[in-house]
Amino acid sequence: MSNSRRMLIDPQGISIDRWEDLLSQGEKSDLASFVNTMKSLNLPSACFCDCTASDSPCDFYESIMKASISVVTPNKRANSGDFGRYKAIKRIAREKDVVYGYETTVGAGLPVIGTLRDLVACGDRISRIEAVLSGTVSFIFNELGKGGRFSSLVLEAKEKGYTEPDPRDDLGAVDIARKTLILIREAGLDLDMKDIHIQPILPDKLVKAPSVREFLQLLPEADESIGAMAATAKEKGRVLRYVAVITPAGAELSLRDYGPESPFYNLSGTDNLVMFSTERYSANPLVIRGPGAGAAVTAGGVFADILKTAQSYL
Repeated sequence: MSNSRRMLIDPQGISIDRWEDLLSQGEKSDLASFVNTMKSLNLPSACFCDCTASDSPCDFYESIMKASISVVTPNKRANSGDFGRYKAIKRIAREKDVVYGYETTVGAGLPVIGTLRDLVACGDRISRIEAVLSGTVSFIFNELGKGGRFSSLVLEAKEKGYTEPDPRDDLGAVDIARKTLILIREAGLDLDMKDIHIQPILPDKLVKAPSVREFLQLLPEADESIGAMAATAKEKGRVLRYVAVITPAGAELSLRDYGPESPFYNLSGTDNLVMFSTERYSANPLVIRGPGAGAAVTAGGVFADILKTAQSYL
């Protein structure tokens, strides 16, 4: 067990009731040392769980898997980063017959990755994926449709713990682009990050604000333009959503409006929605919907991947 400050390794196991106290008394955190010690213990049915959002642990995935240790993670960096590293991780997982569990990289606890993987494995052809992939951004635009002010809703999302410490990490769409690229790669499409066209949500002035504090002070400047788009959509009986659209020709992240006939119309709270149009699901696309933000649903998804890993060792 490790965090950014301390680490603790005990071959006999760590008490669930005392883990916080025990970890606080552990050694100074050193990721390389942690991984080397874990590998040297050679424990049976081992699983390394990376719950960070950092690139550093991803650099160890290959060596961990080569030691016949499975990896479970909600960390998007490995699957949306360097393509060579991504392919190597997947190849080593197959060669060493270990689990690489990353269901929670897209959609928190929703079965998005597994469903897409099954469609591809069964020979279905993906023609279009349309998706709301950020619980934070979903909340803001769902509430905007009810008449809320954009700046107030961003602050509310921050207070509820939906946003990153710097809300621009959510509103800048970088995180959504990573999730989009993960879906692209899982679908087997020959596209990369440069093939994703991103329509920014925020004006450039806000994105480049020197600090979070100054960004929040400038945030009301976006109210008029975003509010006008929401009002126009409402006049037409429609709602605004920030959506990723993936086709074999390319991918785009942009604001789109939807009417009552669309499954995107009735989204609420932090809902994510992923709609797969395929050769078999053409007239009536396959839709997955549910909460896409929150520690509880993400932790549940990670735990589910750990349980699947445990079952693979039986």
